[in-house]
Order: sequence, then structure tokens, then C-alpha cells
Amino acid sequence: MMAAKKHKILIVDDEPNFLRSMKDVLELEEFEVSTNLRARDALAFMQGNRADVMITDLRMPQMSGIELLRQVKTNWPETIVFMLTAYGSIRDAVMCMKLGAENYIMKPVNIKDLVGHLGQALANRANNGNSSSERKKESDVKLIGQSDAICNIRALVERVAKSDLSIIICGESGTGKELVANAIYRDSNRTNKPFLKINCAALPDHLLESELFGYEPGAFTDAKKLKRGKLELIHEGTLFLDEIGDMPVAMQAKLLRVLEEKRVERLGGNRAIPTDFRLLSATNQDLEKLISEGRFRGDLYFRLNALQIKLAPLREIRDDVPLLTEYYVQQIAFSLRINAPKIHQSTIEMLLRYYWPGNVRELRNVIHRAVVLNTGDEILPEHLPEQIRRQEFGRDAPDFPALLSLEEMERHHIMKVLQIADGNKNRTAALLNIHRDTLYRKLRKYELD
Repeated sequence: MMAAKKHKILIVDDEPNFLRSMKDVLELEEFEVSTNLRARDALAFMQGNRADVMITDLRMPQMSGIELLRQVKTNWPETIVFMLTAYGSIRDAVMCMKLGAENYIMKPVNIKDLVGHLGQALANRANNGNSSSERKKESDVKLIGQSDAICNIRALVERVAKSDLSIIICGESGTGKELVANAIYRDSNRTNKPFLKINCAALPDHLLESELFGYEPGAFTDAKKLKRGKLELIHEGTLFLDEIGDMPVAMQAKLLRVLEEKRVERLGGNRAIPTDFRLLSATNQDLEKLISEGRFRGDLYFRLNALQIKLAPLREIRDDVPLLTEYYVQQIAFSLRINAPKIHQSTIEMLLRYYWPGNVRELRNVIHRAVVLNTGDEILPEHLPEQIRRQEFGRDAPDFPALLSLEEMERHHIMKVLQIADGNKNRTAALLNIHRDTLYRKLRKYELD
């Protein structure tokens, strides 16, 4: 008979004697045990290995057990974490449990009790189907942060996910609107059904229409064979329409009809096809302003806006920057199959001062660049882009010469955002939070095109 697979346990503690004794005892209980003296070494170990359970001390030099817990639950949410401490406090216990710890155990450890807790936790995971082979990796859709704004978003997502409410997710470009949509879908009652995404700003009008509605052969010149549209394919699933504010008004009317009748007709067809789906949408524009300008239908807006989730720009939740930075360093290093570098405190301070016009997306790109450029074991300010080192977008240290006119300042600002966006005008418009047509007018005005 094949032997039962041993559960893997990683123990992290800065006391070598404690590690040796724990390893010996748990190996007698038929566990496969690895040990690390430092939290950062444990994270490096996890990048190339997997542990069913991590047992970590709370107070350790360089990186605490709480920070290790946060990193593990961010990157490997399926790993069960037990916290150990010789200095118990209610505040620490509550913090650990909020961050996802399975248990909080006082030293000296009662081995019999610990083994019992381990067995129960592993059994619960197996019964709930939470192994990595049976569930989606939660970190793919995890909303990272401990600010009140992010905590409130997570709580709201948890409350509304299982409803069928139509939801509009609002926020500046790069704030994580698609991530919120992913989280809602993951926790919804439709999670085992299709999830389709369309960026309304990325497709020309005629392509967007055929993508949504599909077409019959001969519906137009290039329609050689039948194409089923997303509104048909998404039956019983969830549709995410990104940049809904860029949808042409004529198509808004057709979408409203589908939502009201729960039927869709292909282009060139005359048969109504039943469809039932949940609609999530996102925008970085002020839809009420677009309504007043005649560029968005009010009746569609009220149909979509059963609930609105507003995401804060990164400059308003700066306290989350260190946590996000550490998360991206670990994630990117893991994808590159390298050891995650440390982040120098002066680098963190520089990131905290920056204004982040591109929000979380810009932060991730900056960290990706820094990890790639870094040749040592620490990310230093010199690995950051010039505009961050010079704080060109920081309100505390503006990079504008004195006594410039308003138009000169605007021209200067547009040039800098164009540089950040690598010349991509759609992204530049999104970062500036203006419509593409407005950007093109300003480019012509300032001869920047």
C-alpha cells in the first residue's frame, strides 16, 4: 500500500535550539519539517517550495511574525499559519487573527495540544476543499492594504458578491477597478459560470458592437460565418464592461434593451436569444457629467448603478504604499524566479512622498522596473525612475520653475505624463483624467503631437 503523503511544515523562529527541538518532535509525528531562523529566509523558501503549515514566532529581528503572516497570506493564501509568542497580548492576537492566522499559541508550547490543533486545521482545509489544486489562488484577486478605504472595500465586496446587483466600480485609472470586479466574481454565486471582460475604450464602435451582439452570416461585408456575441455567450455568467463611459450612445440603447428584456439579437438576425447574466462595469469618468453633456444615457446609468463602489487614488491611501510595495516585490521576484530583494527605508520614504498619478498600476510598474534593475540584495532610490527621485509630481516639491503661466504649467505637465505613459495617448488621457478628445486638442494647442 502506498504510504500517506506527509504534510509539510515550515517553522520560523530566531532561536536555533527551539527550532531543533520542534523539528525533532514534529518529525516523530510524521510531519515533513523545514526550519528558518529569519522571516525573509522563510519567504525565499516559500518561493521555491510549498508548506501546508507555517509555524512562526511573533517577535523576530528585521521582519516580525505579523509582517511574515501578512506576506504569506498575500502570496500563498492556502498555507495555514500558526503564531507563537512568549509575550501574549490581546491586541497582537486580534491582529494575527484579522490577518488570517489559524491559531495564536503561547510559549512554552504544549506539543500535544499543538499536534491536535494542526490535525484539526488540516482536516478542516481538506473538508472545505481549500487546497491549492481545488480552488482559485486568492492572491490573483486579493485587495491588498490595511487602510480604512481598502478595508471598507473588502467588506463591501463580501456583502454584495452573492447578490445579482449591477455594480459600477468608479475610480481613477490604475486604482484596481478590474481587481475589484474579479473579487466580486470570485465570491459570487456565479463563480463556476463564465466571466467575460470587454474594454469599451479599446475597440472601435463597429467591433465593439459585433463583440457584444455577434452577427449572422451576411450581416455585413466581412461577415462570412456566424459569430456568437459576448451577451449570448455570457448566459448565467458575469460580464465586466470596463470603461463603460466610452460606449457609444447608440450602443448604450441596445445594451439597455438587453438588460430590460433579457434577450439579445445578433446583427443581421431576427431571433431573440434568452440571456441571463450579472453585469459589472467600471469607469474613470464622471458619468453624471456625461449624462448632462448628452454622452451617456441616464436610464442606462440608473440601470447599471444599483450599487457604486468608489476606489480611492493611491495618494489618498499612502499608508498602504509600503505593504503594496513589499507585495509586488515578492510577487515579481517569484515570477522571475529570483530571491526577493529587501527595500531600503529611504526607498520607501521616497515612494511615500510621490503623488502617484498612475495609482497602483504605476506603483507596480515602478517596482517591476526596480526589481529587474537591481543587481544586489536591496532596492535603493537609484533604482527608481527619475520623476520619483526628483518628486516631479509631489505636491510638496513641484518641479515647475517660478512664475510660469498656467498654460506653460499645463504643457509641462502633459509632457511629463506622456513620458510616463511611453507616448500612449489613451493611457495619458486616463492618467490626466480627461477624455481622449480633450487630450488631442491640447496636444495640437501646445504642438506636442
